Amino acid sequence: MDLDSLAVKGTQTLIEEHLKTMDENIPTHDEGDDYSSLASFILKEFHRFRDAKRTSGVEDEIFDSLRYYNGEYSPDELAQIKAAGGSDIFMNITATKCRSAAAWIKDILMGKEDPFSVEPTPSPSLPASIVSMIDEAVEREAEQLGLVEQEQASPDGQPLPPHQVTAEEAQESLIKQNQKVRDIKDAIAQEIMAEAKHNVKEMQVKIQDQLAEGDWSSALSEFIDDFTVFPAAIMKGPIVTKKDRLVWVNGEAEKKKEYVFLNKRVSPLDFYPSPETDSISGGAVIEHLRLSPSEMYELSTLDEAAGYKTDVIKELLEETATIPVGPDLGLDTGGIEQEKDEQELKGDSFQKRNIFHGLHFFGPVPATTLIEWGLTHPTLDEVSEHAVVDVEAIVVGGRVIKCILNDDPLGRRPYYSAAWQKRPGSFWGRSLPNLMRDIQRMCNATARALANNMSLAAGPQVEIYVDRLADDGPIDQIYPFKIWQFTSDPTGGTGRAVTFTQPTSNAGELLAVYDRFEQKADDATGIPRYMTGDQDMKGAGQTAAGLSMLLDSATKTIKGAIRNIDEGLIKPRVEYQFYYNMLRDPIEGFSGDVQVVAKGSAALTIKGEAQIRRNEFLQITANPFDMAVIGKQGRADILREMVKDLDLTCSPIPNRLTIEKIEKEEKEAQQRAFEAEQQKGLAATQLQIEGQMAMAQGSQQLKAQELELKREEAAAKLQLKMQEVQQRQEEKIAELQLELEKLQATVQQKDMASKRATAAQLETAARR
Repeated sequence: MDLDSLAVKGTQTLIEEHLKTMDENIPTHDEGDDYSSLASFILKEFHRFRDAKRTSGVEDEIFDSLRYYNGEYSPDELAQIKAAGGSDIFMNITATKCRSAAAWIKDILMGKEDPFSVEPTPSPSLPASIVSMIDEAVEREAEQLGLVEQEQASPDGQPLPPHQVTAEEAQESLIKQNQKVRDIKDAIAQEIMAEAKHNVKEMQVKIQDQLAEGDWSSALSEFIDDFTVFPAAIMKGPIVTKKDRLVWVNGEAEKKKEYVFLNKRVSPLDFYPSPETDSISGGAVIEHLRLSPSEMYELSTLDEAAGYKTDVIKELLEETATIPVGPDLGLDTGGIEQEKDEQELKGDSFQKRNIFHGLHFFGPVPATTLIEWGLTHPTLDEVSEHAVVDVEAIVVGGRVIKCILNDDPLGRRPYYSAAWQKRPGSFWGRSLPNLMRDIQRMCNATARALANNMSLAAGPQVEIYVDRLADDGPIDQIYPFKIWQFTSDPTGGTGRAVTFTQPTSNAGELLAVYDRFEQKADDATGIPRYMTGDQDMKGAGQTAAGLSMLLDSATKTIKGAIRNIDEGLIKPRVEYQFYYNMLRDPIEGFSGDVQVVAKGSAALTIKGEAQIRRNEFLQITANPFDMAVIGKQGRADILREMVKDLDLTCSPIPNRLTIEKIEKEEKEAQQRAFEAEQQKGLAATQLQIEGQMAMAQGSQQLKAQELELKREEAAAKLQLKMQEVQQRQEEKIAELQLELEKLQATVQQKDMASKRATAAQLETAARR
């Protein structure tokens, strides 16, 4: 018989023995007991849920997963190994995979940023008064920008006569008008979204504070550990309870009890969903409570409005010594509870612990049962006698200490669950230990065979013919330089008296088998060994690019698992807290039209890729044209998101109001500089004009001087020329005079000569 059959047989026997005693464990109640009808109903529902959980094999799977995580064999497996002899080594690769997966998920969900955000829906609803104010403001701005056509008027104030437009002009005008309407609608939608985001910020900060005060981080860490080990991880919250806190009054610390919204991890062994449901909200659920006397006392101090029956709780506290431990819940003292204590290293303490065992019930109860128990509520007066009503109730010691109607409008329960791998149609999924169960067993079997083989092959096997020993020396000890004394072979043969045989070592082959199945664990779980720091990388893992591709491939599996946490825990838990706040302490003027965005599964790609995209965007827009569009506010918004990943003690990026103040101061400084520049420009222009006028006057004076000089030069030249002309005239006159004189002299000479000739002639004639 194999180990699986033996384990199933042992567990089945345990269940059958328990079912035989189940009826004996159901408490009986007197007919006059006011609480018997409701308590009996809840106890019967618990027995039905518990039996369905056990017979389905889920409880066995939870224990098997826990044993494999703790590196232990089941009692049946260990008995079979001991019967076969040899090593009982357990190669706990299951715990390695679970720890690696838990560390990976915690690094994503419990990093610097919260794994959720509260954001408006794509089309948020705001109060009508705010929407009307936004519409009016946008329309006024549109009018100032000229997006809305206004009636044209003539200079005298009278409307202009209608213009006869053509068909083309009418079509173009219609297109422009439609575009203007769309622009106005887009502007209004953007303002509504901006207003909704502003309103959401206050609520998100409030939820973050409530989660922090309610031990959200520690509960989430424990939830992630359960998520990697069990078929389902369970968290409960908000648990509205009082918690001691230190407050400072006048510089001194004082202890004060304040209400907090506590978050608590619930063991899968203590959670019992109805067998017909595949989700927490689909049917009834029951949690096995373990309350200490101090916790019971705290419940007795709560307000009656919380639904607790303080008188019943006080009676239970007075009867502590006589309260049965376990039988009121139908728990077998030597079975499940004892096994749970052993696996949680609590020892044999099930019977010894002073604990009140109770049942926390969420689900439908017949209205007649509630009325018979004595619950009064207007809802019960309105429903029919055959109706069922969703309630919250707590049963301790066979008595109901609390029962109220579930006041959540959607009937939600304060429990959240997620599984590593979902099973269609089932509340319980598959855990990492379950996914690699066969691989773990094969690795264990191979390791045991390897240990056994190595122990046999560590030394030789010795064959001795004892009848040939010559002395009575010890034959069970072999040491160096030992002397063996033998007698001769009586048969006359030459056979040796002592023969050494070395067993064959199969270590290499067994190690190869072990390595092969250990590698198969990577495929079965989606958690590669290099995530645990394995340095022996081969193939693609030896290069940075190859390792990046392997990591990207591995993230696909982890994304699917984290997405289950997003949908099963983070999103419904934050939504529950959000609507709890809105119903009990609403924000004035806030519609509550929001959606919770779980960012866990997207963080694997968003953190790296978003940072790269932001850097690229900043580089691309680092120019005056794009900066004129996005402005300092838009760039500051991007820088704020980038600074979140730097883990700085304070953000160097100023807030929007500071940036607006800086922009206003810069504009005022620019205006003053512009005015000063204008004044300086006017002075320079005036100086330039005066200089130009002076230059013009100087130029005119210079030109006048040049003209005067030219005139004087011309006059001098004219005078000189006149003198030259006069001189030439005088010289000419002198020449003419000289010529005249010469001519006169010649004439005179000729006249003298003529006269002489005449005189001579006369003389001559006279002589005749």
